[in-house]
Amino acid sequence: FDALSYTWGSPADPETLLAGSHEKGKLHIIRNLATALPYLKSPERERLICIDAICIDQSDYDASALQVQLMPDIYKAAENVVC
Repeated sequence: FDALSYTWGSPADPETLLAGSHEKGKLHIIRNLATALPYLKSPERERLICIDAICIDQSDYDASALQVQLMPDIYKAAENVVC
């Protein structure tokens, strides 16, 4: 897998990311991440990318705090880290 490291930026005026065809598939992400996502797509292969704002449940503070502490290990285990 690859991992994305990026500056979070302001949560004001979030973008909506559709991860499915129904209401439960909507994620609200910051503009920095929304701008980066199209550039991360690979036309040659399926790409697994760890993106904290998507992979970590941001509504669960305790789980989020624990996962953020694991980010250095995630970056170390990743095949590539995209900055």
